[in-house]
Amino acid sequence: TTGHEIMSLLKDRMKKRYIPTIIVSSDSSRQTRIDSYRMGAVDFIAKPFDMEELIVRIENQLERKKMLDEMMMVDELTGAFNRKYLPFAFGRQLSEFSRLRQPFSVAMIDLDHFKQINDSYGHAVGDQVLSGFANFLQKRLRATDILIRYGGEEFVLIFPGTTGAEAAAILERLVTGFSQVQFESQSGPLW
Repeated sequence: TTGHEIMSLLKDRMKKRYIPTIIVSSDSSRQTRIDSYRMGAVDFIAKPFDMEELIVRIENQLERKKMLDEMMMVDELTGAFNRKYLPFAFGRQLSEFSRLRQPFSVAMIDLDHFKQINDSYGHAVGDQVLSGFANFLQKRLRATDILIRYGGEEFVLIFPGTTGAEAAAILERLVTGFSQVQFESQSGPLW
């Protein structure tokens, strides 16, 4: 089996998940390189090659993939994961529960009266509130907790290794703390 045959078999998968692929070949003809790129390769290295250069090129492609994954899974406004990340995060917790019987909790948070904020103060202030809320949560959550912006003013929190009672106590502290946060406009406090 040649590298091009393998690329043909994997082409659809590579497009769906963006798998950076580097072709290494002793045939460095122009046509081989062009065919490699047409099949979806992101880089081509001719044999013999310098191992250090190969490692650097692989690291570069992995860094690009990480950035793209983050762009696809992170909400631009809040920095929280977006709803596309929810099935993955939830599935991982279910797997851990099945394997280790470790509890986890999931909470849906909706900011009350958010439409009134947008209507009264405008969407720029609404964005400021959403961003501020996500930032508030991220500073107070554990490193293992997962914050997902589900849509609009709705957020999902996943608490690994946390019972329902423990999650309720955490949420109560978060709600109490955020209710004391004051948002300001250029003319002073909004509420």
